[in-house]
This record gives sequence, C-alpha cells and structure tokens, in this order.
Amino acid sequence: MIYQNPEYYQKYLFLIEQLLRSPQGQYQSILDGNSELIDTEFIEMMRQRAEAEKNMGNIQNAELLNSIADRLNENLPSSFSSNLDREKKQNLESSSSDNFNQPKTQQKIPELPEAQQIVLVDIFKNIEKHGTNREIIYPILQKHLPQLNLEFADNLRRWATIGLSQISTQYAQNLALSLVNLSGLMLYFPFGDRGTNIAISRAGFESSLTFFTREKFPEAYAELMINLGIAVEEDLLADSVEKWEEAIACYEKASEIFTREVNPERWAFIQENLGNAYRNRKQGEPEINLQQSITFYQNALQVFTVEKNREKWGLTQNNLGSSYLQLSMVNLKESREDKEQLIESSIECYEKALQVFKKDPYPDNLAFVQNSLGQAYTVRLQGNYNDNHKKAQQYFENALSVYTPTSNPYYYQQVKVNQQKLQELREAVSYIDSPMENKEDFSFIIELLKLTLASQGDAQKVFAFLEKI
Repeated sequence: MIYQNPEYYQKYLFLIEQLLRSPQGQYQSILDGNSELIDTEFIEMMRQRAEAEKNMGNIQNAELLNSIADRLNENLPSSFSSNLDREKKQNLESSSSDNFNQPKTQQKIPELPEAQQIVLVDIFKNIEKHGTNREIIYPILQKHLPQLNLEFADNLRRWATIGLSQISTQYAQNLALSLVNLSGLMLYFPFGDRGTNIAISRAGFESSLTFFTREKFPEAYAELMINLGIAVEEDLLADSVEKWEEAIACYEKASEIFTREVNPERWAFIQENLGNAYRNRKQGEPEINLQQSITFYQNALQVFTVEKNREKWGLTQNNLGSSYLQLSMVNLKESREDKEQLIESSIECYEKALQVFKKDPYPDNLAFVQNSLGQAYTVRLQGNYNDNHKKAQQYFENALSVYTPTSNPYYYQQVKVNQQKLQELREAVSYIDSPMENKEDFSFIIELLKLTLASQGDAQKVFAFLEKI
C-alpha cells in the first residue's frame, strides 16, 4: 500500500494495538482521543491487520478490526481531502464563491450520454458515502463494467476538465475529490480490461489537475503527480518509450514540492519511483539509466529504514538488486570480475529483502523476492554452477507456492518463463560439460550461454561480447 501519511505509520500501529487490548466499552473513547489519525490509510491498515489476524487463526480479532473499520468508513470524508493543505483549503472555502459561479469562458460543458451519467452518479454517490472501501466500491464498478470503456474515459476527461473550470468552488472541490478517488480505485481495479481501467484512471487524475493546481494546492498537486506517474507507467495503451519520460516528468514535479527537507518520507518514495522509471526507461543509454536508478534507490534507502519502513525498505532493496542484475547484463565493457561483483551485489540486496519478508504476514512480497533470487542464481558467475542452479530452482518453486494460475496469473507466468530459461541453461551446460577439458574455455562458454539467455533475443549484446575476445 502507498501511505500518503507515512509519518503516521507507527501511530497507526500503536492505535490498532490499543484497540485490540482494550475492553469493548472503551473503543469509542480511544478513537475519539485519536481523531487526527482516523483516515482512509488507518482504515486500510486495520483491514490488512484483520486479514493477518485471520490467517493466524485469530478470528475474533479479525472480526473486531473489520467491524470498527466498517463503522469508521461510513462517516469518513473523502481520503484525498485529508492531504489538502489545511490553510489553503480554509481560505478557499471561506472565500466568496460569486466569481466561481460565473463561467470563466463561454465554452459549453459537454453532456455525458445518459447511460454514462447514471453510472457516474451511482459511483460518486457511493464513493461519497463509503470512501475508497474496495470491498464496497469494486462490486459497484464491476456492475457497471459494460459502460466503463474507452469512450467513457474520453467523455469523462472532457466533461470534468471543462466542468471544473466553470462550476462553483465548493462543487468543484467535491467533484475533484470524487475524481481522484475514482482514479485511485480504477488504478488497481482487478476486473475488466486493464488498459481501459488505466485510461479511466488517467482521465480522472489529469482532469482533477484543473482544480488542484500547484499554486493553490501544492501538496495535493504533488500527490496527484505521484499517482499520475504510476498510472502512466501502468498504461498499456501508451507509447512504450514515451510513457517512461512522462512518468519521470511527473515524479520530478512532485519532488520539487516534497523535498527531503520538507517531507523526507514522501521524497524517498518519489526517489524509489524514479528508480523504477529509470530502470525501465527506453530512451538513452541503458547503462546510464541503470546507474541512475541505482542512485535513486540508494537515496531512498537513506530515509527508509528496516525499523520504521519495513515493507518499503525491503521492496527498495529488491528493486536495487534488480538494477544491479540488469546492469551486469548490459555493461559489456566491464571485466568478468566487475560482472561478478554486480551479480553478487544484486544477491546481497535480494537476501536483505528476503530476511525482512520472511516475517511478513503477506506472502506476495516474499514470493516476489524468491523469484528475483532465482533469476540472480541462474546467471551467477561465482561458485559452482550446479549448486547455483539448484538454488535458483528452489527459489522459483518457493515463489510458485504462492503464485498460482488463478491467484496471480501474471507473476505465475513470469516465474514459469524464468524456470524455462534456467532449464535451457542447465541442458546446455550438461551438453558441453563432459568433453570440455580447458576450464577457461568452459568458463567462457558458460558466460556466453548466460548472456545469450539474459539478452532476451538482442543479438547486439552477444555480438558486442564476442568482439572483445
């Protein structure tokens, strides 16, 4: 989960422990005494803790936390409003709305088709009532799937962008908040077409920027740029090259507001997102992009600690390991020793993440790191290759104990592909092992085979390696 109030993380945990240890009659007084902590992030953490308690067999604790979360969610205001700059929000709401009631332009607000109007009213009504509770809102979105298409995304963008610039301030704020919440829900909506869902998410985020401008709402604007950057990264319909440039631009704009001095944890989160974007960037030299991504991850780890930011620290270590591993494949000018060191650095990062996620009640993170370790041991140059391959296979099997074709088909398929690469390498090594007498030649062939598999069909990487011989 992305915490928009990371400084409250430990306070959330403490408050949940208080609720679990207190008599039933004291729940409300405890909540009243900590009203500043009651927001959608706290509710989401309660639901995560409830799921963990359920998995551990503590059914009573799970039911208690879910019950309190449901009750709080009924009366909770929109999640995004808690992130608005309080002073600017008060100034905005107390100012005269006369000027805002007058159209800023003569441009007519476009009308949505009737069917789409009905859908949007139903969705916004429930978001206003239930917040971003996925257990309630997702079934409503699923009910309206036939109308949630690319035409809906285009119409929503035009309607909201023009409408937000012409309606009164209070209505515009409510509409913008609803758009942001809808966009956040669509970003992770597991049903329907993924590309269409992201298109709707982007339409909402982008149109809400008409209201949440950098000048009037700098922090809300920065949060929007972070979320928009994530949506752009996930956009299956966007240009595969340009989308990473757009995402980087979004994160850089957010980092101008959330500096390390002003908000170190949000700054660190942006640094991690920049690391992800540069690791996947298509423009520029791959080696330079990967080195830049490593710098961003290291920046994030200057703030994230295993004590205070356990999950973020573990995921950042995993991502840093992936950049080291990818760099070992593209850095063809480096010596074998340098390649070995990059791979060993990746394994070191993965193992740090593994130690954290072994104690994680949510197995997906652990499976993710197991898959990463399997990839690293597949191409490891140090040590005995048979031992490395056995470790790789075990890590892949561990990951598949969590990822199944039904529970997580995307990552399940990724692990299966990695297993196939490992098998191809093992068969090739087995084929050349017996007759090979010159160990230097053998080492060269092993490295060439690994590079061929890691190149993912890019012959230029292999040719560049051979030209150095």
